[in-house]
Amino acid sequence: MPELKIHVSKETYELGQGLIGFAVALKESLEDGFQIGDDLPEIVQASLEHLVPALEGAGQIDDEAKDDLAQFLKTWAIVGADLYAAIKGE
Repeated sequence: MPELKIHVSKETYELGQGLIGFAVALKESLEDGFQIGDDLPEIVQASLEHLVPALEGAGQIDDEAKDDLAQFLKTWAIVGADLYAAIKGE
């Protein structure tokens, strides 16, 4: 399989990686069912660890889409594929 080098939209990619990190942490927390006392602190911690930093540049995402829509869409396609793989454990 050929290896490609691509450019991604920085803030969009970082937001996507934060979403992936949070989704994986959430999935792991809930694997044994939801226990509020055990899982809620883990979920809050995961949101602080993954989502808060990822949202720092979210205000620039519209500009990234306007500047280069094709790159922006490629970034979301990559993030979506990575999210799927992370959730499926691939």
